[in-house]
Amino acid sequence: MCDRDIETGFFPKDPVSRPILLTNANLYVPEPLGPGSVLVEGDRIVSISEWPAGHPAPGVESIDLSGAALGPGLIDLHTHGAGGVDLMDGDDAVVRMARFFARHGVTGFMPATVTASWEATEQAVVNVRAAMAAPPRGARVLGIHLEGPFLSPERLGAQSRVHCIPPTPESVARLIGLARGLPVLVTLAPELKGAMDAIHALVGAGAVVSIGHTVASTEEAEAAFGAGATQVTHLFNGMPPMHHRMPGVVGAALTTDGVRVELIADGVVA
Repeated sequence: MCDRDIETGFFPKDPVSRPILLTNANLYVPEPLGPGSVLVEGDRIVSISEWPAGHPAPGVESIDLSGAALGPGLIDLHTHGAGGVDLMDGDDAVVRMARFFARHGVTGFMPATVTASWEATEQAVVNVRAAMAAPPRGARVLGIHLEGPFLSPERLGAQSRVHCIPPTPESVARLIGLARGLPVLVTLAPELKGAMDAIHALVGAGAVVSIGHTVASTEEAEAAFGAGATQVTHLFNGMPPMHHRMPGVVGAALTTDGVRVELIADGVVA
């Protein structure tokens, strides 16, 4: 990450055209390493050196970061908006999000929809698709996270009750068709009627399925993982808390190999 504003021109328009030596940086790898330099060729880090960097080799562009923090970029797989905009807001929302995230250490992100009408969801997908086809200067757009519409009405949180629908074969096929060709993460509630078939269909279409906004039992969560779900959306939030007699999604997720969990790091369980 680097605290330079991307609009200053720090980020080259064609980052793969020549080797770049980033000097005079405070390095984190991810632990603090101190002053140093990083040599980048194409899309790869070739070397990390402690200070001093010395003179760059012929043909290597040198950029002085003036003591800025430089470390591994963060990847955000669940973000609805940033910089005063939301993915559902309009055409330039993804571009503005990309610019904001690049200034705050995020190098790749997957913008997330909220549960909305098919028309609004389709427009969000169109905007993400356009941003991936013509990448904006900033953080890389990695795909789209469809949070809904197959969510439990009992654990909606900020999601829309009006637009939550069951995962019928028709609605699942429509969602798959909507995002075809994009890297897709789909959050759904596995206890809904038709959810197991939906998970099979979504995974078969190349999507990653995450459990969330759910009241699923331990057995239902385990069945979802067996069907191909591999992640849990904001563990502890949008689901019942773990009970010693009813471990639920939380207990199943924490005891099932290969399952990733996402956390909201605000210290609040709701």
